[in-house]
Amino acid sequence: MILSILQVFALSVPAAPVATDLPAPAPVTATASTSSQALAAAPTILFALPSSGSQLDPVVIVGTNFADTALPFFGFIPSIPLFTFSTGRIPFLGRVSVMVTAVPFTFFPGTVDLTVLSDFQSSNAIDFTITS
Repeated sequence: MILSILQVFALSVPAAPVATDLPAPAPVTATASTSSQALAAAPTILFALPSSGSQLDPVVIVGTNFADTALPFFGFIPSIPLFTFSTGRIPFLGRVSVMVTAVPFTFFPGTVDLTVLSDFQSSNAIDFTITS
C-alpha cells in the first residue's frame, strides 16, 4: 500500500531542472582572529596547608589560575570552597590563587588525590591524607 502511494507521488511530482551553469566557488582564505575570550589557562595546585586533616578541617589550597567558581575534589568527593581569592594575571605565571575549603565527609581514611576543577579543566593532583 505504502509503496503504491510513493510510486504515484513520484510520478505526479515533476523533476526539478538541474543547473549546469553555476559559477565556480570562491577560494577560502583562513585568517587568525584575536578574541578577548581566549581559553583560560589550566589550574595548577602549588601546595595545600595542611597536607592532612580529618573531616571538616579547614584546608588552604595555593595555586594558579583558579576561577571564581573553582571546585576542589578530595579523591572523587567534591568540597565546597569557603573562600577564593585570585590576583590579576601576572606575566609568565598567570593568576595566583588562594582557596579555603574544608575536608568533606568520607567513609574511609587514607591518602587521596587533591585536585581543583576550574573552567572545565582539572588541575594537577597532590597527595592529601584524610585521618579519622
